[in-house]
Amino acid sequence: RTTQRVLHDLRGHASWIGSIKFNNNSNIVASAGGDRVIRLWNVLSGDCLGILEGHSSRIHCIAFSPDDATILSASSDEMVRIW
Repeated sequence: RTTQRVLHDLRGHASWIGSIKFNNNSNIVASAGGDRVIRLWNVLSGDCLGILEGHSSRIHCIAFSPDDATILSASSDEMVRIW
């Protein structure tokens, strides 16, 4: 039988979260949603590493590039942003 436990509660968004993605090394998680920001989290510590702001409406989708150097985000503001 496998025991499951919460490793971290990642708090900081001011609204619902609609998209989460691990980077390719699985050491960073990006989250985004109704508050129009992307938050980057350290998987091991649970610390917020940074906040990406620039969309004027909710973010629906985020993705890391294969080399983890770039993040793409798509929003209701009809923009795809490259970070």
